[in-house]
Amino acid sequence: MSGYFEETEDGSISYVLHGRRSETRKRNEGVVMVKKATSGKRRKRVAQWQLTLVQNKLEVAQAEAAELRTRVHQLTNVAAVDTGPVFVLKAKDVSTPDTIRFWADHAAAAGASAEKVGNALKRAIEIERWQRRNGRKVAD
Repeated sequence: MSGYFEETEDGSISYVLHGRRSETRKRNEGVVMVKKATSGKRRKRVAQWQLTLVQNKLEVAQAEAAELRTRVHQLTNVAAVDTGPVFVLKAKDVSTPDTIRFWADHAAAAGASAEKVGNALKRAIEIERWQRRNGRKVAD
């Protein structure tokens, strides 16, 4: 017996056999529920259709994940794009806390906000604590 699957406007899926509906399945939160599958051939077709449905959903999810990764990458690189080059100081570098303090002194003299300077000095203290726990060395 041959047949085919048909999707209706309300989202239900029907298996049409010789012009009549012999099996109806409805989507329930992304899960396909099979009401009847009496013959082995029909069960195999239903299983193949379900596998195809899952594969299609996987492809869509992978495409959405790729788009999200691209968006996250774009958002995390906004600072480098909008403000120019970035210089990174590693916490393990022995000169990092002093470099931050030097920057904070010059930023304060140039008119940077007290909040910005305070945050930088707090970061210098955090890095010194980290270095006491994890060690420090001259930059690579």
